Amino acid sequence: MRDLDDLYLPEENASEQLSAEQLKKELDELDGRDLHLWSIAILVGLVLAAGFMAVVLPNVWTSDFIRVQARYLPTLLLGFIVLVVLTNIYLLDKRRQIKRARLQVFQQLLRAETAERDARMDPLTECFNRRCLEPLLVKEIKRAERLSTKLAVVIIDLDHFRDVNTRFGHITGDSILKEAVKLMRKTLRASDTLVRYGGDEFVLILPEASALQAKCAMARVLKAVDGWNARQEVPGYEMKFCWGVAEHERGVTGPDLIDRADRHMYEAKHARPVQAGN
Repeated sequence: MRDLDDLYLPEENASEQLSAEQLKKELDELDGRDLHLWSIAILVGLVLAAGFMAVVLPNVWTSDFIRVQARYLPTLLLGFIVLVVLTNIYLLDKRRQIKRARLQVFQQLLRAETAERDARMDPLTECFNRRCLEPLLVKEIKRAERLSTKLAVVIIDLDHFRDVNTRFGHITGDSILKEAVKLMRKTLRASDTLVRYGGDEFVLILPEASALQAKCAMARVLKAVDGWNARQEVPGYEMKFCWGVAEHERGVTGPDLIDRADRHMYEAKHARPVQAGN
């Protein structure tokens, strides 16, 4: 199953993305300032080395313009010492400022990325939430039409889930939802995307898959569910899915796909209210 980091949704949370990009630019600018300081340090070091050589080894210099009289040596040495001290104070102060600014930018970037992730993720099941569904479908539909590939969408509903909360409580109900997501993630392809549509309903997006291939994928999911039920993970409860599938056709929008899959799911539910169907 796809993770959030594998996807880029330009239509969603544009302000947070812009903020993160600005913070990354600030980090680059700080790195540039750091390099600038190192350049200053190297330049000052070269100047000091040349001055020291001129004072200590005056015979090295053959030009009459650079000759240094002995009475000026203490003053020049003191000047070099003061220059070294002031340069080090300046560089150390700037380094502290850059380090502090970099830490602040890192903290802001972490908060921005965390907020962006939280805004797109369902906190209970840790899969994408409903606000991600439309941009995800738009992205996959464009890709399918551009490459002339198949695309299938499946609506999945946990049968009688309201009774679960009534009989076992909401904590157990939440645990069952997480188990259902875990079963689907283990069974489906890495390229498939699972979205919590609301409550006990999920939307499964299967790129490069026809309706028949989507049904085969759901058959594998139901087999995994049967194995989970056989282990009696929740005594007295049997997990069952009802689902419907729709295949994309050129010109069909994301909401149309969801509506078709939803209708097929409810037809299956009315035809076989207890058993999962297609």
